Amino acid sequence: MNILNRFLELFRKKDFYVIDYNSLNNFSIAFKEITDKDIDKLKYEIDKFKDASSIEEKKGNLFKDASIEIQNIERLIEEVKNTITEDYRTTNFEAVQKKWDFNYFLTDYQKIYNDTLFICNRLKSSVDDSLGETMYPILAIRKLGKRYYFWNLLDKR
Repeated sequence: MNILNRFLELFRKKDFYVIDYNSLNNFSIAFKEITDKDIDKLKYEIDKFKDASSIEEKKGNLFKDASIEIQNIERLIEEVKNTITEDYRTTNFEAVQKKWDFNYFLTDYQKIYNDTLFICNRLKSSVDDSLGETMYPILAIRKLGKRYYFWNLLDKR
C-alpha cells in the first residue's frame, strides 16, 4: 500500500494533532538512514528514559497484548533497527519518486502521551514548502523496571 493511501486510511481511524516538528524533536536525534552512531544515541536515551506508570496506553492504542516484551536493551535495539530499516526501504523509494524529503526522529509526544518514546517519520515536499509536512510514528517503546515493551506501528497489510 503506498504511503498516500496509508495516510488517508490513518486519517479515517485515528485522532490527529497539529504539532510543530521542533517541539516534537525534543531529543535532537534525527537521521535519514540509521547509523551505528544513531543507534548509540537511541540506546542512551531509551536506557535513561523514565519508567512507565503502566504498560498500556489506551488513549494511544498501545495495548500490552499487541506489544513485544523484551528483557534487555540489546534485543530492543535490534527491533528498533529492524523496524526503521523496514520503513526506510518503502519510504526512500517513494520519496525519490515523489520528490519528498524525510527523516526519522525520537520523541516522547509529552503533550499527548505519558511515559512513551516514539520514533517517527517526517515527510515533506522537497519542491513545494506550502504543502506542509506529515509526521507519523513507526514504533513505540515503554519501559517498566528492567523490561521494555515495543510496538511496531507500521501498517502490515
